[in-house]
Amino acid sequence: MLVDSCVNPSLLAALHFHLPVWTSNVVDLMPHPGTDPLVVEALSRFAHRIGQIVITYKKETHGYIFNSLFGAMQRQALDLVMGGFASVEDVDRARIRIFKMPIGPFGMMDQIGLDTIQRITLFWARALNDSMGEQRAAFLERLTAQGFCGAKSNRGFYTYPDPAYAQPDFLQKGDSALSRMAESEK
Repeated sequence: MLVDSCVNPSLLAALHFHLPVWTSNVVDLMPHPGTDPLVVEALSRFAHRIGQIVITYKKETHGYIFNSLFGAMQRQALDLVMGGFASVEDVDRARIRIFKMPIGPFGMMDQIGLDTIQRITLFWARALNDSMGEQRAAFLERLTAQGFCGAKSNRGFYTYPDPAYAQPDFLQKGDSALSRMAESEK
């Protein structure tokens, strides 16, 4: 535990920003049981002062609210595509249209980086002895091995800098070559 290595644990709390900070202005404030309430108050005031919406946790947990929600969505999205139930684009179209969001889970994975998503997926699959998680990690590894790392490599589930999900006609279009490739691997 990080707190065990602190000289003054009462001053320790996590303050986690979401990227991009200028538009995703939510910050997670996670104290541990020994955090001084004045530290929590000072961090909260600071975050409010710089325009952040502060989410203060009632107790410590692995990850943060967004990561927990996104992880569940990401697992389900990958399962739908890997199982041949839907295409990458259709999963994203459903999320975009139904939730009135500008981006779906596959576009979000591209923004984070498929290599990053793969490493996190593999870590938790091994930690939890989750065979389906191992399959998700292997699927992502096949993509990253071919250079499909997301926006940072200009190709992932979408091609960048102008991904299909950002195009005005995306909600009406068909599947991509990458979706067809994922389909053929089953």
